[in-house]
Order: sequence, then C-alpha cells, then structure tokens
Amino acid sequence: MELTRADVTMIDAEERAQILEHFRVSSAHLLAAGTEAEVYSYADEHVVKLYGDSGRLANLEALKSFYESLDERPNGLKLPRILEILSFGSAIGVIESKVPGRSLEESLPALNATAEENAIHIYLNAARALKEIKLLTPPTRYILFDETDQSSLSGQRWSEFYARLLHEKVARAGDLLSPNVSEFRAKFEHLIEAIQRDTDVEISLIHGDFFPGNLLVAEDLSHATGVVDFGSFTMFGDPMVEMAGAAGFYRMYDPDRTAIRNRVLDRAEKILTSSEIGRMYRYLAGHAIVTCDLYVSESDPHDNGHFRWALENLEDSRVWSNVG
Repeated sequence: MELTRADVTMIDAEERAQILEHFRVSSAHLLAAGTEAEVYSYADEHVVKLYGDSGRLANLEALKSFYESLDERPNGLKLPRILEILSFGSAIGVIESKVPGRSLEESLPALNATAEENAIHIYLNAARALKEIKLLTPPTRYILFDETDQSSLSGQRWSEFYARLLHEKVARAGDLLSPNVSEFRAKFEHLIEAIQRDTDVEISLIHGDFFPGNLLVAEDLSHATGVVDFGSFTMFGDPMVEMAGAAGFYRMYDPDRTAIRNRVLDRAEKILTSSEIGRMYRYLAGHAIVTCDLYVSESDPHDNGHFRWALENLEDSRVWSNVG
C-alpha cells in the first residue's frame, strides 16, 4: 500500500501531438505543466489534461466518479468535473470543467507582506473548509486510488490505517531517513504512539496535495473560488492531514522556507483547538515520511529538493515538541 503519482515526463511527443490535434488545441494553449499532467485551455469553460501513463486509466475513471459524488454546496468552493476520458496509446487525454479563478501561486510573487498575510488567511481557511464537503456516496476506503483495497474502512480505524501506512513506508525508505535524521527510529516510534492515541477523529475529505497551486482565488484576492487537482493523494480521514499539508507545502522550496513555514504554522495554530494542533504536527511529520522518496531518482537524494524538505521537517524541534 503506497501513495503514488503519475509522471508528466512520460508523455510521448508523438502521442501528445495526436491528442492535441484530436482536441484541436495547440502548444500555445498550454496553461500549466505540473508533476502529473499538462493542462491546456479548451473552449471557454473546460481544459484538456494530458497524462503520460495509460496505467492511470482506472484511477481517472475513479476520479470521474468521485467528482460526481461531491456535494460542494456547504462551503461554496467550486470543484472540477470530468466530462470525457480518451486513451491515445500510452497517453490519456481528459476533458475537465474549468474552475473559475486564478491559482494563489500565481498571485503570491506580487504581494506585499500585508497582502500575503491576508492570502495565508484565505488559504488556511479554504484548507479547513474542505472538510465540509460531503460525498453523496460514503467512501469505503481511506485512499481514493487504492486498487488493492488495503485501505478499507471496514475493520480498521483511521489511526490504525495511517500508522500502518507509515510503517510500510519506513520499511521501504527507512534506510534513506535513518542516516540523515537524528534519532530517527526513536522519533518514528514516538510519532506512531501519538497517532495511535487518536482513536476518535472525524473522517472527512482530504485533498492531499493542497498547496497554493491547487487553490484558486478571485482576481482581487478577496476569497477562494475553488480547488483543483484531486487525485493521487486524495484520502478520507482526519482533516488535520489537510492542515498539515497546507502549512508544510506553502512556498516549500523558497530559500527562506523555514521562516515561511513557521509563519503559516503560527496562523494555523490560531484557528485550531489544542487537540487539532497536536494532530496537525503529527501529520506534518507523517507527510515528510510518506513523501520523502517521492521524487528521488538521483544517486544522491540530497540533490532532490523534496527530500531535503522532508529532512528539514523531521529535524524541526517545533514539530517534535508538538507531536505528543
């Protein structure tokens, strides 16, 4: 059982050309190229997404059904809908509804300190509001894309599932972390003990990759308009997973990311209860462990920015003083 992502670099150039020709769009319509998909403008209210791995077809069909099951009315955040999924050799083309607004990530570079404080407020409240979204069909698994059904809600509490997810990740990637994180094994056991004490948490929708690029806001930055790109890391569990991701993923590769993260954590603590604060820090450490090797392909993992981010969180005394 593991959270995995698609890889946009797998898109074959010839197949890309075929898909674009089929949808009558060109490279000039490219809106964004993320880690999982390329996004192109398509008509007025839609986009075309390109994925490079035909093995994700079942997941995209599951995502289509998932979007259709969401009731977005409680908080007003608009969410995508998938209209069509087409295979082109090893690539996949998807027509998706266009959510109004611009990504917060696009807006951040032009903001002064006061405006960014307001942006952080909107950002954290949007992450918190996601738990209000209801599913018309209750989930049966903790992980949306779980083809093995190992994350079934039946017979295991959320805390048991998440502790097992961490144990399985450390079994695979512990040799990467142990030499680079002081007293890693002791920290890990402390984290597991704390998580297993969380036996009574509500289960809600978790985007899983909530960062400024996936939150859309109004042009005047007055409010959030929608959230996009649910998928590989989408789960159903403790909503503090979302808050931990929001705090940890905000400008996570900036040179002054530690100071930025502390500022966001300060703001998050002001809107959370004491119980929620502890759980947020537990999942911040959990995010670092679960995703530590996600983008590592080099012989030296220290060359990878995400791996360095994971180590920084696992060495952060603020995290560990709040985990328990």
